[in-house]
Amino acid sequence: MSGIDASRLAEELNALLEQGRIVTWLDRNGEYADDLDAVRELLDGATLITVSANLFETKLRIFAEDTKSRYVLYRGGELPLLEEDLLADVRCGYPTFKADASTLLVRELGVDPALAAVIDEYAPFFNSTARVADLKKHLGTISDADKRSDRKTFLAAMSAVLLKTQQRSFSVLFAKLASMTQDNPLDALKWGLDTYFWEGAHAIWGYDGDHTFDALMTWLFVMNANGWDHRHNSAQRDFSMWTRDVATRDDARRWARRVDEATGASTALRDAATDALLIDTTTPGVDRKLISRLVRGIIDGSVGVAQVEEQRGRRREGLWFDDTEALWDAARAGARLLTHLRALPGIAFSDAAEGFARYTDPDGLWAIDQEYRHYVCASRAVHVDDILTDLDRHVENAYRDDYLRPLSRTWDDALRGMRTWDISVPPSSGRIDSFHRLLVAGSHRRTVVIISDALRYEAGVELADHLRSLGRGAVAVTPWYTMLPSITALGMAALLPHRELTLNVRGKDQVIVEADGRPTSGIDARRTILEGADGRAFTYEELASDSVKSMRSKFKGASAVYIYHDVIDATGDHAASESATPNAVNHAIEELSGLVGKLISADITRILVTADHGFLFQDSEPANDDTAKQGGVPRGRSVSVRKRRYVLGEDLESTDDFVAFDATSVGLTDGPSIALPYGTRRIRIQGRGNRFVHGGASLQEITTPVIEVSVGSGGTEEVRDVGIALHYDDTSLKVNRFSPRVIQQEPVSPTRRPLTVTIGLESMSGEQLSSTRVITLDAGERSEVSLKQSSELILFDGVLERHSGEAVRIVAYKTVHGQVVGEPVATHELTLNDNGFGAFGGFDL
Repeated sequence: MSGIDASRLAEELNALLEQGRIVTWLDRNGEYADDLDAVRELLDGATLITVSANLFETKLRIFAEDTKSRYVLYRGGELPLLEEDLLADVRCGYPTFKADASTLLVRELGVDPALAAVIDEYAPFFNSTARVADLKKHLGTISDADKRSDRKTFLAAMSAVLLKTQQRSFSVLFAKLASMTQDNPLDALKWGLDTYFWEGAHAIWGYDGDHTFDALMTWLFVMNANGWDHRHNSAQRDFSMWTRDVATRDDARRWARRVDEATGASTALRDAATDALLIDTTTPGVDRKLISRLVRGIIDGSVGVAQVEEQRGRRREGLWFDDTEALWDAARAGARLLTHLRALPGIAFSDAAEGFARYTDPDGLWAIDQEYRHYVCASRAVHVDDILTDLDRHVENAYRDDYLRPLSRTWDDALRGMRTWDISVPPSSGRIDSFHRLLVAGSHRRTVVIISDALRYEAGVELADHLRSLGRGAVAVTPWYTMLPSITALGMAALLPHRELTLNVRGKDQVIVEADGRPTSGIDARRTILEGADGRAFTYEELASDSVKSMRSKFKGASAVYIYHDVIDATGDHAASESATPNAVNHAIEELSGLVGKLISADITRILVTADHGFLFQDSEPANDDTAKQGGVPRGRSVSVRKRRYVLGEDLESTDDFVAFDATSVGLTDGPSIALPYGTRRIRIQGRGNRFVHGGASLQEITTPVIEVSVGSGGTEEVRDVGIALHYDDTSLKVNRFSPRVIQQEPVSPTRRPLTVTIGLESMSGEQLSSTRVITLDAGERSEVSLKQSSELILFDGVLERHSGEAVRIVAYKTVHGQVVGEPVATHELTLNDNGFGAFGGFDL
């Protein structure tokens, strides 16, 4: 054993030479015989003499021949008795330097001499100067000399050096061992230091099992699955923090699989009680089993969205939540839709105006279409999973039978009473052929109009929420309705400045719409019309890659700019891609949000976002029967165009199957008659493409949003995180494990963002005193269940005793990507009070 290099030896010898010109260097074990030449070179004006049989010669030289010079007398091996030693007077009258490594290392490390025995016990550890240097660095961070000289602290620091970690707490040493992939991680604790590890496992965690790392891990995972008891608070705290820490989560997942292979725990989940599953955060398959049970309840009505939210929230910290988050999202979306449908009062209204209002009210029926779309997206994100098979089927049937058909029947009755296509709406709304009045209303400043093909009303409401969350302007959404038929050619023409519109059919079935006698089909035709009204027109693709500066340049001099965006219709109008319509809506909302943000950066202060028409969508192919398909044609002189949701012809008449209007009654100056199938039925025509349709008069097809974003005019609501408060039922804390309440003070909304926080207990000076928990506040409902969460915390060992009588605080820090940022966002103060009954065993490292 050495661990002390020649320079350190020379430093010690030079210091002693300042006390006397002769120093005796005793090296009983001959540990430094090979270092003599190196030391000789580093001595400060002193001569090193190796003393063996030349005792008289040496004595004569230092006391008779040269009485001024400085000497170091190196004596290796055992020394003779003092009365038999010719150099006894040197030993007694001058400084002696003991060269054994233990003594040197005690001085080198700045610890109590009593630790020399530990150094001897673990001698191989100290053969490396690098290890000694690292150990000195570890010990140097401990300001308390008594703590630094404590045996357990010393062994912990030695273990940290071997494991190449900067911290020496038992929990950190455990995490480091758990990160190793070799068969026996404890092989890294050489020379018997694994014995110290097992001492810690017993004293701190209360572990009494076999001394193998596999056995320890099995015990930890089984205890976590079955529920911890108060005797193992420290083990629960350290294990929970290890499984939840972003840095160690992958290690925990690897060990969870390994333990499950050994115990077969996941195969026994079928018979486990739900409460038992909820506390098991580590066994693979628990989340899927919980979701499977919830799905059955969602289908039979015994489980609502609140229960799904509650279980999802409790599982968020589990090891496997990331793998099953999409399943949880799908279950939540399904529960939200079905809960809404079950609570839905009867759908009835007296006329089209009442029906339009019922559909477009802030809490209107449009939300069901949105929830259905959200469910389809969430279910698709899971890809293929048998857990959702029955829920997929039930959602589809409920959406059709409990919503689409009742709504259609009532709306059909309203349509039968209409002689002209005019719905009585508030002054802020209207039919889209009067849209140009909005441009006049905003003539004092440049207006950009974004027309997104097939952006139906519910998608527009979601887009408006996204735009509010930007916090860059006041956002208002108003429902408008389309002309008939609700098709792109007519809708796009209606949104242009015009006095009159005409519709004709060219060739076999090409619909041609003219505004004031000018063609409106395609970007070039629309650009020509807009340029005549001091406007410009662009496609989304023409601007998507533009810089803000380039965009400003293109808009310069125009009072109005139209931007045409086509994602939803381009996807849904093709049989091969119509099934992707729900995801296309999400993509459109993302693109439109980005475009609006870019326009605001380009100093556009008024932006209108609207659509030419909406759409009907069902994830499953409509049945090929009279409930979903419409055969035949309406009565009339002739039929020129026959599509899935509308018919054009001459003198078409309303029947039990079709509602018909002439051209002037729908707002056209000239054109053919229009007939539309009642309800959501598709007209039977050859070819595929029945899931996404438009052209008819259903509320989903004819209701479009007009979103106005106004910058700099006031009304912009502050966008911030949801409010949070912390609460504990007592003013003092007397126990080692406690559960403060985390209160979300308001629901998530477009202007109130979800907030992830790390909860813990700390001293008033900021010292961490307990385990921590990461909690996400994302409840969208204002209820006791959704807005309050309990978060169990466990004090670090000895905290209650050491800090009794002191003021402490529960804190919540905002957490982003697993990292705490900034100052606490909420605190709650209380006093620690050790009454003698809250402590538990263990020792502090």
